[in-house]
Amino acid sequence: MNLRLQLGASDFIQIMPACSHAKALECARQLTVRLDVVFKAAMTKKTFTKDQLKDIARQVFLEQVDESWASLENCRPGQAESTLKMMLEGARIQANTRELFSDGAILVEPKLAELGIQSDDYEPDDWKAAYRYLCKLGVRANAAAWEVSSSRYYKAADTDPADVMFRGLLGGEGEREWETGFVGTNTERQATEAQERTILLSEAIVRYVDYKVSSKKWQVEAEEEARGSLKVFQELFGDVPIVSINKKDFATFVDCLRKLPAARGKSKKMRETPVRQLIARVEAGELKAISEGTVEKHFNNVAALFKWAVRRGELETNQSLDVYDAPKKTQKESEKRAAWTAEEIGILLSCPIFRGRKNRSWRFTPGLLFLRDDWYWMTLLLCFHPVRPEEVGQLRLSDFTTKNGVWGFQIDGGVTVDDVDAMGKRIKTLTSKRYMPVHSILLELGFREHFESLLKAKKQNLFPTFKPQGKPKRYSHAYCKTLSSKAKSALGLKEVSTYGLRHSAITALAASCNNDTLRKRLQGHKLSGEDARYIKEPDPKLAQEAINGIRYEGIDAAFIREDRKDSEP
Repeated sequence: MNLRLQLGASDFIQIMPACSHAKALECARQLTVRLDVVFKAAMTKKTFTKDQLKDIARQVFLEQVDESWASLENCRPGQAESTLKMMLEGARIQANTRELFSDGAILVEPKLAELGIQSDDYEPDDWKAAYRYLCKLGVRANAAAWEVSSSRYYKAADTDPADVMFRGLLGGEGEREWETGFVGTNTERQATEAQERTILLSEAIVRYVDYKVSSKKWQVEAEEEARGSLKVFQELFGDVPIVSINKKDFATFVDCLRKLPAARGKSKKMRETPVRQLIARVEAGELKAISEGTVEKHFNNVAALFKWAVRRGELETNQSLDVYDAPKKTQKESEKRAAWTAEEIGILLSCPIFRGRKNRSWRFTPGLLFLRDDWYWMTLLLCFHPVRPEEVGQLRLSDFTTKNGVWGFQIDGGVTVDDVDAMGKRIKTLTSKRYMPVHSILLELGFREHFESLLKAKKQNLFPTFKPQGKPKRYSHAYCKTLSSKAKSALGLKEVSTYGLRHSAITALAASCNNDTLRKRLQGHKLSGEDARYIKEPDPKLAQEAINGIRYEGIDAAFIREDRKDSEP
């Protein structure tokens, strides 16, 4: 078939991507295969109903399945994965490019379109509308075909595409021929028609995210987590109409989530790798799977989208309901992040950071250098105050003040993305805002003098060497990651983490203070009932007394200092 005779030269150039000559020839060959189906139909029939146009799209799908699979088989070793990634991404972008359908003459000369795809469901002269409709169906067929090839390549149990219009066409009892019009069941016809009345998954995601961001419904990290979950969901099921996604799909989603690698969230390379490829590696035992808690978080992020779609009238029912069944808990909430014991805290406060290190960087290697640096004070603040690492890691000198004769610091920051950008600090919830007196042990060790030296040096942050790092851009990121690792490798403490120090301080506070309301305020936890409405910030002196009650057996200022005098400030 001579494409130049059938297509206008300028139109043909428009659909060719900016690629090599060899790739352009490959694109032309694939285009020829797809147009063959249209031309064959045009030669046998003058006009078409919508259902018959769908039949053409189904035949395009079947042809493209064979073509896409043949392309993968002809790939050089190691090239198939990159080809799959490129084609799946290309199909997604094509499906989202609405301008492609703004004018029926963009891809095909008007005469060809007028000849081939007039539709009885449109006005006689409105061939462009019919053509745009077929183009949309063709894009869906292409995306579904590459989805099938991806499923086959990664040996998925279910190779049927997510798009209901193309389900049941490949092998087995569900195989059908679509040459004489729509022969499916009424249920299938209704499902297909319902798809046309609803929005695509990509559009639903964009609208949902815009709504959540504009209404400030998300906390600072929730947006990033939700976007990640929705991206995985769309990659697995394609850019299909949201009404086509059913309970079976959500059940499949849960199964896939349980096979995602644990390291994916921290590895940019893994996040750029096709999800089905990662799942195959987990199934092969090459990678460790994510925790059930992370599975539940991903599922809830996606389920929230469908709950929103029901409220907006885009869906009649939320198909995610009653799908996820969380395993029975085998661990108490208090055991999830184990608190450090007094003995373990003693080991931490006896490490080279407090006894002498090799040099400024080798903090856990014994030596003669003793520094009261950022690591020294950060560790003490976490041990003796019921705070989260980032709450103190981001502290500024301007956060310190004296209230009612008590010197301490104000924990403050933004909760939503906009607020965090404006303030440059973050907190977990609004109840995290609170005033924290400085523990007497830190004052004995010279923390006030250290603070004054920073003021004199015109520093702004309490920890000048801490910089926003990691995906969430936390000041405490490097500290938390290193301490959790070194606690195991250098100190021999296998069951602890940096965050566990907060739990240790909370446990010690509970042992010395029987005022539950005061403890919750100091911990940054929400009060319940009428207490939340009427009880305000506690008296600083009472708060100071409670904080000074945080003690660990055998550990005081003398133990930490070990009466050293050969120290650098």
